Amino acid sequence: FGNAGVGYGEFSVSGTMKCYFENENLYKQALNGDRLSLALGVTDGEGGGYLFEMPRIKFKDAAVEFGGKDADVMLNLPFQAFYDASKGYGMSVARAVAP
Repeated sequence: FGNAGVGYGEFSVSGTMKCYFENENLYKQALNGDRLSLALGVTDGEGGGYLFEMPRIKFKDAAVEFGGKDADVMLNLPFQAFYDASKGYGMSVARAVAP
């Protein structure tokens, strides 16, 4: 039957990250809710994995998470991905197969 009965619909991508920042500029952009891009790669122990790319994301409701004594301060960043007309997608997933 293949993809019998599959129709058009909406696709929504959102998530939350806990992160450190490479520089103050990225930190300020996240807190301001500026639109940025995000690429996240994950691999297994054998060299296979996935690359998730979201060319237009917007962070919202950032919250600083204060740990206990001698603990790192992390930033919780919920985000929403949006369709990027120049790329033709809102999220891309590429699979890397282990050699």
